Amino acid sequence: MSYARPGGESIKDTNLYVTNLPRTITDDQLDTIFGKYGSIVQKNILRDKLTGRPRGVAFVRYNKREEAQEAISALNNVIPEGGSQPLSVRLAEEHGK
Repeated sequence: MSYARPGGESIKDTNLYVTNLPRTITDDQLDTIFGKYGSIVQKNILRDKLTGRPRGVAFVRYNKREEAQEAISALNNVIPEGGSQPLSVRLAEEHGK
């Protein structure tokens, strides 16, 4: 379940698309990595349909644009603990645009 949020400029560009995450990533680890930069309102680790294991890709939505920008600046091209490749952290494309 997700809550409706008031519209406006401050909540645009808050959804991040993250690749090259460790294949063992958990929700708690995602919170640890990204929670330092702001309030996470939604997160989704993409999983393999057959095995249920993480695919190394996730979406992280922050409460404010500034928080998302700070996370991009701090985490893009950084190798996370337990990872072997640098993260790719960028704004997610909005569906329907």
